[in-house]
Amino acid sequence: MTPKNIVLGLLLVLTLGLSALFWFQNQAQTAILSLNLYFAAWTFSGPVPVATLMLGSAGAGLLIGLTIGGVRGVANARRVSSLERELALGGRRDGPGAWGA
Repeated sequence: MTPKNIVLGLLLVLTLGLSALFWFQNQAQTAILSLNLYFAAWTFSGPVPVATLMLGSAGAGLLIGLTIGGVRGVANARRVSSLERELALGGRRDGPGAWGA
């Protein structure tokens, strides 16, 4: 394990610990959620803890961000593979958009 991984792991543990502490301390604060779209409306059956809403929103944002970052990472990896293959061929580029075209 590299020092960078150790630091990132410690930051993750610290963040999760602080999030759990926040959640336990703020369980008493609740909100009644409803959604009114003018043609349909929904309401939760009971009050929802605000801490749960905040942590759920943060988790959803993290998941969306990691998904988008992962898709970009895969696209960049494909581009790097393409450029490495091109470099191995001596810089030749065939097909549409070729350098000599």
